[in-house]
Amino acid sequence: MGDRRVGRAKAARVGGLCALWGWKNHTLCIQFDGGVSLRARVYPCHISPPPHAALAAEVSAIKSRTVSIPPRPVHSGTFLVTTATYNRRRLFQVIANCDLFVETLQHYRRQGHYLLHDFVVMPEHVHLLLTPQNITLERAVGLIKGGFSHRLGSKFPVWQRSFTDQRARDREGFLAARRYIHMNPVEERMCETPEDYKWSSAWKGAQRPVASE
Repeated sequence: MGDRRVGRAKAARVGGLCALWGWKNHTLCIQFDGGVSLRARVYPCHISPPPHAALAAEVSAIKSRTVSIPPRPVHSGTFLVTTATYNRRRLFQVIANCDLFVETLQHYRRQGHYLLHDFVVMPEHVHLLLTPQNITLERAVGLIKGGFSHRLGSKFPVWQRSFTDQRARDREGFLAARRYIHMNPVEERMCETPEDYKWSSAWKGAQRPVASE
């Protein structure tokens, strides 16, 4: 680029734009987003750079072409979902919170957003085996987590932002996920058998509708 010295350089940054003056009688305009440089252009001093609005529109167009990720399609199968509370806070040691979560879980099931096959509520995380209906898995989990947070009304963060999922690709995978969910409280020595743990779809006293495989 020849002489890299800028001399009396001045920088101005507005929104997603950065302009640098004083470089060999030219104006250098840099477009960026989220700290990542997208494009740089040099304009002679007698030509004014495009207005901020025009550059901002171009930044948005570039971003949509380069980093847009298509959403997961609907009807994508049955999933074992695991999501944890914020900082692994033992939120579900409180019986009322367990009741509230199960109520939320069944509420969105009754609305037809997913088929609920199995679940277990542990002190600081939950496992779900569900099949989304006409919505993405992300949307289904968002309804459950968001619905519970809204009902809880806590002033503090409730959930970790992310969740993990594993698709049950066949009957064997489905049954393995079911066993994993049912055995969670047993392995944590919270009960002797899956049927003894109240906050699970395996509980012997459960009268909560759960979809079969």
